[in-house]
Amino acid sequence: MRVTKVDFIKAIGNIIEFQYNFNQAKKIIDENKLNIEHVTIGDQPYNEVIKEGIDYCNELDTLLEAAKESLIDELDESTISLLNKFDRFDGDLAQDYYMSEKYNNLTFIVNRAKKIKPLYTKRRVPLFIKRKYREAILCFFDGRFDACCAMCRSIAEILLKDLCQKKCGGKGNYEEEPLASLINMCGNFKILKETELISAMRIKKTGNESMHSKTSKNEQEALASIEDIQKILRGIEY
Repeated sequence: MRVTKVDFIKAIGNIIEFQYNFNQAKKIIDENKLNIEHVTIGDQPYNEVIKEGIDYCNELDTLLEAAKESLIDELDESTISLLNKFDRFDGDLAQDYYMSEKYNNLTFIVNRAKKIKPLYTKRRVPLFIKRKYREAILCFFDGRFDACCAMCRSIAEILLKDLCQKKCGGKGNYEEEPLASLINMCGNFKILKETELISAMRIKKTGNESMHSKTSKNEQEALASIEDIQKILRGIEY
């Protein structure tokens, strides 16, 4: 990506204009004790304006990252100083957007939470699995379906590595083994049943697609990955 002086001037101008309008709106909101969710700035809802501001920050962030590979010249001292000191992501701005987004999406979060069945197992599940499982669930609640599928794939991989290490008599180092090989070993050594192997293969496929495909995973696919993880965790014997 080639970055020019014009790119920076445009990006900074967008942020300055946004920040001015945003500060004016905040002042009106505070002075009149208005509810944020009912406020519009121009013809846009408050949360949409905040999202636009985040986009502007991300745009400048992208330019700054790309500029590392370029030589940006013909800048005056004030512009250089501004770019060197620029806070690329305003913490208060990010928090406002996050809280507004969470408020607006609360109904969806609750509805997604209802779709997850509790996971009851006969045996103690290792703590490192519990931590990653919880993270996958939180990603699902939050609507981050690609992240959820990737986390489920991570769970499957570290779980099968641990199982192979325990069930195969400690022979060999399984840390470097890819997930496909681990699934085959779990089948050959009867560590997983047929239904669990199918679940593991589905998790692998969906997880790979979530990380490498241009298209995003949807809620149904993320939920299926969680349910497949649950099937494996219910069936394994430590």
